[in-house]
Amino acid sequence: MPIAALAIACLGALHWAIVADHTRIALLILACPLVLVLVRGWPARLLAAGGVLLLNGMLPDAGQTLLRLVPFTINAALALVFVQSLRPGKTPLITRYSILIRGGLEPAVVGYTRKVTVLWALFFTAMAGESLLLALFAPLEIWSLFTNLLNYAFTALVFIGEYAFRVRHLNGLNHPGFLQFLTRITRLNVRDLQNR
Repeated sequence: MPIAALAIACLGALHWAIVADHTRIALLILACPLVLVLVRGWPARLLAAGGVLLLNGMLPDAGQTLLRLVPFTINAALALVFVQSLRPGKTPLITRYSILIRGGLEPAVVGYTRKVTVLWALFFTAMAGESLLLALFAPLEIWSLFTNLLNYAFTALVFIGEYAFRVRHLNGLNHPGFLQFLTRITRLNVRDLQNR
């Protein structure tokens, strides 16, 4: 998968830039995927990239603080998204994913997907806490090692582990292969996940 290789290369470059005390380069590496994902159309992307470069040039020593806040903010935001989907009257986020991928769901699957939503809410809450504690108390190298490399490995392990558990626990259902499952997830439109 070329996108996975590019993501791993970007994370490695980000860790190197932080450890080598190249804060401005690290901020640029961090901003590039955000600009590509959040901004639509190449003229707007070029304008946003120019804005990132300008802002990066204007930042004095606030760069390190900004870098250390990003992992906490992302994990806290993800935890909040999962937690909010568990409120009464809402459809849990993983249930929404499953409905989009599989269509209608059996009651056992609905209960299971709710528990998986709780799992991800707890996981991202723990990651936010870990990111904050490391940002406050750990040396820069340790903070970067966890937030830019190991935490992604932890996330992948939880994702793969949940898939393996689901295949065994809900063995009466037809499950796609893991790569097919990943392909289906990446093709989902985020707007379709919004609760109506």
